[in-house]
Amino acid sequence: MICLNLFLSSLIIFYCLTIVNPCLRTESVTMPIVTEEPELRNCSQTDIALGNPNAAQEIDVIYDMYNITQIPGTLDTIATMNLQCTADEGNFASMTFNTAGEPVENSPPNQTVTIMVQCSSVDMMWKYSATSMGVTCTTTITSAFCQQA
Repeated sequence: MICLNLFLSSLIIFYCLTIVNPCLRTESVTMPIVTEEPELRNCSQTDIALGNPNAAQEIDVIYDMYNITQIPGTLDTIATMNLQCTADEGNFASMTFNTAGEPVENSPPNQTVTIMVQCSSVDMMWKYSATSMGVTCTTTITSAFCQQA
């Protein structure tokens, strides 16, 4: 700040002039910090091929209730979903996977067959597990189709 005293006749004029130097700016400029969340690895619903064009009386298989849960402390996940098929009224549905395997849910015969499958992004394989008489069997699922009778 520069102050000047001017004497004019018997008047005293006190004049102050404020000079701002832009090079001495004391304000800080804040740049926004952009952080991106790392993307979780997960299994896709479409990793299981649905349908078999060679199957007689084929009915649609649908994906249902797809859910992903992160494995704590990692970028890996566990995905679960249902595969389901429903036969026309008065018919029974039968599911087959990997061209020869059948789930225990096919018995007793029902109009709708629903199985739950699970996939860990660690190995990226959808698996079906069934327990019978205290023994659990797990099968990797790559395809599924349904027929009605």
